[in-house]
Amino acid sequence: MALYDNLKKVEGSPGIYYKDLYSRFPEKRSISEVDYRKIKEGAIELVLRLKVSGRQTHKTLTFKAMTMGRAVKEAASERVKLLQQFKEGAISQEGAKTLKALWEDYLRLKESSLSPENVKIQRLIFGKHIEPYIGSKQIKRVTTRDLQGIVNRILANGGKPRTAKNIQDYMRPFFNYAIDLNIVSHNPATKLNIPKFDNKRYFEMDVDSARQLFRAILDYPDPLYRGIFVFLIHGRRLNEVLSLQWQNVKREQGVYIIEAEYNKARRTMAYPLTSYLLEVLEQQPEYHRGLVFRAKTTGGKINRGTLRRHWERVTATARVLGMRIHDTRHLIGYLMANDGVSLEAIGKVLGHNNATTTARYSTLSLKTAEAVTDRLLRKIGE
Repeated sequence: MALYDNLKKVEGSPGIYYKDLYSRFPEKRSISEVDYRKIKEGAIELVLRLKVSGRQTHKTLTFKAMTMGRAVKEAASERVKLLQQFKEGAISQEGAKTLKALWEDYLRLKESSLSPENVKIQRLIFGKHIEPYIGSKQIKRVTTRDLQGIVNRILANGGKPRTAKNIQDYMRPFFNYAIDLNIVSHNPATKLNIPKFDNKRYFEMDVDSARQLFRAILDYPDPLYRGIFVFLIHGRRLNEVLSLQWQNVKREQGVYIIEAEYNKARRTMAYPLTSYLLEVLEQQPEYHRGLVFRAKTTGGKINRGTLRRHWERVTATARVLGMRIHDTRHLIGYLMANDGVSLEAIGKVLGHNNATTTARYSTLSLKTAEAVTDRLLRKIGE
């Protein structure tokens, strides 16, 4: 997405623009304080536009767990500071920073809008594949050739194309950040040559095996992990389940909410509470706020290694060895497709956000999603 796509001028705040990532205001060119109330979830991105010595520049700020009104005030203050820094020549020193130094600045800024797991992975990729070769190079001297050399080295050493693609996926927004700061004028990560690859995992299972798995989940003795696995077989991603908050379980409406910051579609989604979900929720200690599924010792998020060990016991009981946790989503999609469920309905259940698919299933109701989910679970629960 280009920097100025979906930018809405913030009325009454010169040089500040709201980045409408979730298309809340598709018909508007500017937003006022009256519109702030519609911005209730997800990170807020504001773009500062500055004109210094006749040259236009910009900077993107990300705010999390903050109201729009407060974010605008913070952005206005930052814009004043930035203008002063430009006038004093302080910003010109940024160009002398090394790639590693600016990368650390960038990740600290992004920590508020990325999951801890994502930040950890980006640090690992940078530390293993990028820092040893060009980490000490001045940011303004890094070229496409440097980055292509890293990609080629990964592939030559037997690395996966997906790993090589990660270099581009992480470096492209990083250099956009450097452009925002007026440190570099172009993005060297945009034209990397990455070989095409099929990153899809294909998973098939017959109905009898699916029944065994379903039964092994429902009979699993630990209510904490049983609850997590039941949510997974409703098509949820693992991070969506582990991040689910009690305040987003709306029993009276018969739905639960996955907030935009925790799902891949980056949109707040509502899903039906089936009888299976209601049953496992009843078995969890209810704190009324905070995480639904909490680690027994720390009260925080559940360790994925521990979760994986419980999953291995489930699959061993069901005799479906080699099945990953994420394969539950593929399994649900596969079984629904083979049961004659439409692609639109499958998309609604799984929370897909593909541009083509979304337009086709966006009118489907939660009742439709609930009906097709119940139909499948009844079939494999027989």
